[in-house]
Formats: sequence, C-alpha cells, structure tokens
Amino acid sequence: MFILFLRLTILFLISIIFTSCTMARYSQFPYTSLPLPNIAIEDEIKNLKIAVVLFDIEDTKISGGHYKGMMQKIQHWDINIPEGQKDSFLFGLSETVSYAIADEFLRQGLNIVITDGKDINRLKGLDIIVTGKVSHIELNTHANDYWEAVIILKDITLSRTRDGGMLWIGDIERYCKLPDSPEKLEWTMFKDVSRFLRTSIEEKSYENYFQKRKDITPAEIAARLSAIDIMKKFNSEFFVTSK
Repeated sequence: MFILFLRLTILFLISIIFTSCTMARYSQFPYTSLPLPNIAIEDEIKNLKIAVVLFDIEDTKISGGHYKGMMQKIQHWDINIPEGQKDSFLFGLSETVSYAIADEFLRQGLNIVITDGKDINRLKGLDIIVTGKVSHIELNTHANDYWEAVIILKDITLSRTRDGGMLWIGDIERYCKLPDSPEKLEWTMFKDVSRFLRTSIEEKSYENYFQKRKDITPAEIAARLSAIDIMKKFNSEFFVTSK
C-alpha cells in the first residue's frame, strides 16, 4: 500500500512539474518596454511607395487561456468563452493583430498604402508590396500578475512591383509580456481595439498612439514588434535598387 501511495505521489509531482514548465515557458522573460522605439530608416527606403496588404486572418489559430490559483491551472479560452461571445473574441483578436501590423508601418513613418488587396488600382505605381498571414495567436493571462502573447506570422513576402522580384520570404514569431493582467477579459475589448486601429489607419491619427491608449494588449504589441522586424528587412542595400 505504501509503495502504491509513493508511486501515485511521484506521478502527481511529475504532473505538477510538467504543468508548471509548460505554463512558465515564458515566465523568465522580462516585461516588454513601452513605448516601442522608432527605428532608423534609410532615406532611400522612406522614398519608396509601399503597399501593406492587411494580413490574412482566415485560418488564424487562437490558443491560450487564464492561469489562476496556487497551481496556476489553465482555463482555456476556447472552452470558457460563451458561444455568443466566441466569434466576437476570436475574430476581434485576429483582426486586432492584422490592423496593428499595418498601423505600425504608418507609425514608423514609411510611405505606406494600406489595402485589403482587392482594389488592384491602389497597387499601381507602387514600389513594394508586403503580404502575409497571421498563423497563430497565443494569449495567456495570469491572475492579477502579467499577461502575454505570442504571434506567429507565416508566408510573409516582400515583392517588387517593377519586375515581380521576391525580395524576402519568411516567417516571424514575436512575444510580448505586459504587467497587470486583468482577472477577466471583457470580450468586446478586441473588437473595440480593432475598431480603434482601423480608424487610426483611415485618419492617420497614430502619432500619439501610446499617449492615447489605455487598453493596450500584449497581442497588439507583439504584432507591432513583428511589423518592426519586417521593416528591418527593408534596411538593406538589397532593397535600394535603381529604377
């Protein structure tokens, strides 16, 4: 009996360790510094006319959940979201990421046209087109402590309209960690954020972004960090070509 009890105890401890390791894979990461920096952009790049097609979110996978209690047991979002709110949450979160990527290009001061890609006329006379897919968003909240997000972008392409040349193709993964996690998320939050970002893009009112916003989320910041990584691909002689 004692041996059986000992074995069960060992299995229990192993399960705790495994769960803790899974839960805490990013816990050692520092908080993301805000506001995000303005990157140095070459004059030749600033003069380019760039189209940013809103990243495809049709097949975006969303995972994560809320960790709470001494054992930090996870409550998965896709299980705990009421059916009436699930679509609003899932679509709002993926839409927020797509708009945040595009908006960061504007915030950094590039000569950008943002489009859904359906209006071909908007792409005429431009130098470079940026496209991609939001593949995966992981969002975790840790009760009244911190919240975090991982964004995975796939099939990012930077192509030159003049000759159809592919300048860069690749994937990007980015992480963000912010303090003061909400105990519960308001499921309309991401719809409101995506609406704000859409208005920001349309009105180009992004100059005071970090001063105006009080509801910044880690998913949004991870998306902006991803956009900065993409923009850094432009800072190379490979993109500065004579016409």
